[in-house]
Amino acid sequence: MDADERRAMVTRLLRLAGAALMVALIAVAGGGLVVALDHPATDSARPELTARGDAAFRRAATPLRASLDELAMLTDGLARAGREASFALRDLDHATVRARLDGGEAGLASAILAAERVRSVNDQLVAEVAGARLSAGSSAALIAVADMTNAVVALAGHQALVASAAGSAADVLGDLQAHDELVFEATEAAREERYGAAAGSLDEAGDLLAPILAERDAADARLAPTLDDWLLRATDYDAALRRLYHLLDASGGTPTAGSGAAAADVELAQAALPADGSALVVIASELAEPDLTEGLVGIEGIRGSIAEAVLALD
Repeated sequence: MDADERRAMVTRLLRLAGAALMVALIAVAGGGLVVALDHPATDSARPELTARGDAAFRRAATPLRASLDELAMLTDGLARAGREASFALRDLDHATVRARLDGGEAGLASAILAAERVRSVNDQLVAEVAGARLSAGSSAALIAVADMTNAVVALAGHQALVASAAGSAADVLGDLQAHDELVFEATEAAREERYGAAAGSLDEAGDLLAPILAERDAADARLAPTLDDWLLRATDYDAALRRLYHLLDASGGTPTAGSGAAAADVELAQAALPADGSALVVIASELAEPDLTEGLVGIEGIRGSIAEAVLALD
């Protein structure tokens, strides 16, 4: 074989080797494409190692997401009821405070049941992916849900703070407002010279203040200086009115020196009363804080944990 024939054979061999190499490269590239399609991209450096676990996680996470959505809705309702109770307390609307707190108690019961369902479904998810290699995203989602289930345990305690703080303040406000209404009825009866009836209304008004006064005398009473001042001024006014009405009732409505002096005492006591209802707003704040805010903030924190868990599952 001469030199030209050898050169031609080498050329053919090189061409065959190049073609074989190209086929091999195409095969490798095709195999990589198949791997990429079979193993979705993750934030892991080796997605093919976690694709199977992530797929199992996504399947098991579907019912968990539905349970979380339910819990989020119920917790939103609980937070809204607490906020509305707080607003109503500031507006001195004790009836609405009670209504919102009752709604909150019902919402709490539903939220606790929903939280138990979330925990149960999450336990099933953890069992489903036990031993599987997961991407950072799937692992972070598991951690977020675990943090949320731990946080939800405190929901009842936060709602109890809201209910106790707002409820107690609303009860006191209701009694103070009812007291004022009875005192007004007493003055109206006195204008009609029904002094016995007027004194009776004042007695009823005093019965409303008696338990509040007793509670204020307790050693562990919450500091509420505005309430204490209001009670002092109100009881002084009631006592002055009562003396005046008893004297007028005894004299058949005829003014006497005693009733004149009693009327002067009434004027002094009346001048010391709060000019408007702003003192009651301050009293509501003194009685409800800081527990009311602490409870509301706690519920909002749990709402945030649920939102983070939902976001992690998306």
